[in-house]
Amino acid sequence: MKNREHAVFLLTKDLNPLIIKGSQGVVVYVYSQHVFEVEFVNADGTNINYEGQSTFKVNSEIMQFV
Repeated sequence: MKNREHAVFLLTKDLNPLIIKGSQGVVVYVYSQHVFEVEFVNADGTNINYEGQSTFKVNSEIMQFV
């Protein structure tokens, strides 16, 4: 089930100061085999926002699917 919408992954590298290596995220859109729109949530279930963004375009090079 990896590499598709709703797949869960861990970051292998910091994305920004708030979303760091080891953060768990979920794929919300698949642009290509290696590029995804993703989101991350806090322990209370709210989205993590950084500089006004709540979803992020991420390359699979820094994602480890679980």
